[in-house]
Amino acid sequence: MSDTFNDGDPIDATLLQKLKTDVARATALAGAKVSAGSNISVGDLANKTPAEITIPIFFGGKSDKQTVVSGKKSTFTLNYKGAGFSGKPSAITLTAISKDGLAEILSPSIISGTVTQDSAKAQIWGAGKTKDITLFFIAVQ
Repeated sequence: MSDTFNDGDPIDATLLQKLKTDVARATALAGAKVSAGSNISVGDLANKTPAEITIPIFFGGKSDKQTVVSGKKSTFTLNYKGAGFSGKPSAITLTAISKDGLAEILSPSIISGTVTQDSAKAQIWGAGKTKDITLFFIAVQ
């Protein structure tokens, strides 16, 4: 049994409207408290501990510009100390940016073992013409 409908009672338009309003309110509240990628723990229902919502932290930035030469590896430092992460980020995405006409860029990658709470090292192998590259990144915790 619920406080909205009783077994055997006819379905009433007023009760249906109340149910619709309650669902709309719950949906609005849930949307205001969480975002994509949020982790929601309902707690220990038997002991009535409160639910916990962990919202991911996103931080974007860019590296310093570096000259990348064909046939050589260049290393970039990604600094996300300003994000205030409480630990290592769970993901980092990279995009290499250069001037028009220098489109031949191999994919940059994070150097394994360099990811910390505040920074990471990325690398890119030079291809084509010598070019200045900046790595834009998004770190997520």
